[in-house]
Amino acid sequence: SAKVAEAVFMSRSNFLRHFSRATGQSFNQYLTSLRLEKAREFLASGNFSVQAASDKVGLQPAQLYRIFKTHLKLSPSEYKQLKK
Repeated sequence: SAKVAEAVFMSRSNFLRHFSRATGQSFNQYLTSLRLEKAREFLASGNFSVQAASDKVGLQPAQLYRIFKTHLKLSPSEYKQLKK
């Protein structure tokens, strides 16, 4: 979030406050939802391994696993199998 705040010429705290007001969610929640959606697309396509999908969305495989289990109640591998 610090790099994004810098890119829009705001302090980090000011950016996070404005972002939260505008979107109704924290920057980290928003980023996590974007990463989850892109990882789902990569895995559903069948062209990406879990490792490759996690690399593409900027996460370690263990982080992606935790996000999938938290939000979808499935592991990335289970999700990929369902989408075959």
